Amino acid sequence: MKRDRIWYVGYLAAAVLALVGYFGGLNEPVRTGVCVLAAVVFAVSYVQLLHGKMMKTDRDYRISVLDERSIAIKEKAGNIANMVNTVLMGMAAVLFILLDQLLPAVVMGVCILVQPVILIVICDLLEKKM
Repeated sequence: MKRDRIWYVGYLAAAVLALVGYFGGLNEPVRTGVCVLAAVVFAVSYVQLLHGKMMKTDRDYRISVLDERSIAIKEKAGNIANMVNTVLMGMAAVLFILLDQLLPAVVMGVCILVQPVILIVICDLLEKKM
């Protein structure tokens, strides 16, 4: 139960963000951003609490989540999605260059260059952990 408490704080944070967004007197783009952030915090908190509850109470759910085949499929899907995301970011960077938008192109280029470094660091950390 102690690990789940942080997600209940997420509910409180989402409520505070929603109230600030509604009553805060913020301009429209900031208000929209705060309300979207409140929705994201609420959704993540809800899903995490539901997942924890189902892992404790639903035997079939627990088996399907911890199944080695399901874990391998999720890992492969994540790797493929990462490659597709990198290609899409590269295409976006080229598009920004063609549109003479240099700052977004540089930001996208830096993200593309940093992504393999992040991958290597995470792989090293996981190898040491296993």
